[in-house]
Amino acid sequence: MGIEPTTFKKTQICVLCTSLMAVLMFVLTFLWKIFLRWTGGGESIWLYWFSAVMSAFCMLIPCIVGIRLYTRLGQTVSRREKQQNLPECMVMIGFGFPVCILINFAVSMISALFPFGKESRVQPFGNDPSVMIMMLFVYAVIPAVCEEIAFRGVLFPMLRSCGERFAWIVSSFLFGMMHSSFSGALVAFLSGLVMTAIYRQSGKLWVTSAIHFLNNAFVLVSVWLADNMNQNSYLRLLLILTAIWIAVALLMYAVMRKKKITLFAFHSTDSNEAMKTNLSVLLSNPLFLLWIVCTIADKIF
Repeated sequence: MGIEPTTFKKTQICVLCTSLMAVLMFVLTFLWKIFLRWTGGGESIWLYWFSAVMSAFCMLIPCIVGIRLYTRLGQTVSRREKQQNLPECMVMIGFGFPVCILINFAVSMISALFPFGKESRVQPFGNDPSVMIMMLFVYAVIPAVCEEIAFRGVLFPMLRSCGERFAWIVSSFLFGMMHSSFSGALVAFLSGLVMTAIYRQSGKLWVTSAIHFLNNAFVLVSVWLADNMNQNSYLRLLLILTAIWIAVALLMYAVMRKKKITLFAFHSTDSNEAMKTNLSVLLSNPLFLLWIVCTIADKIF
């Protein structure tokens, strides 16, 4: 049984707006990188703060354009998130944060063994408290707020009209590919799957923002520790922390099972046939294909 014409048209509109948002994000970010290279970059404090503002601009402006076009074409944003109480939200944060950290650890080890493409790393920032605060704001606060608004708050609900699984995978894929390296994209994609599922169950954007912030802040702390500890001590600490995160994730998973919180259960109406049709529409969109080619080229070169 084929997909209904009205549903097919809705999918085409949704894919068009999503692809436009993705291309705009890439273009704005690319222009900002060119500006930094033209000016010589540098590591001044004002440039870091300005980068934070520009990062927010590159995320939020395409979202405004995409959602305005979506509504102008007669569509409405689908919001069917469950509304969990605070204790359930805290349990989901307790599960999502260690899982994202473990994903980071696993992909980092794989990329160290099999490097491919260019790698990005946070620059060492010494022991100056003002620099630490600034780096925390730029690399943890801004992404936790702006990226969650863009991908969980705008893109996922918009794509949801085409099906929950489709929205879950595609919004996480776009979230991953906006990161600057292949390893970073893989970490963000897998973490995005977890955070989108948590947003879908919690109905609260601050939950995924908290997970996102804690994850990025922990990465910054890890960079600082790597720069200020000898290698053997650092590796021992990572092994201990890995064991702790595994234990916490398993404990929180058990609590979620007891509270009957299922993150990855989708509606039975979200059929495989609809999923295949939506993906074929997405992969045949010229804007989306252009975005994929450009983002892959940017990660290689």
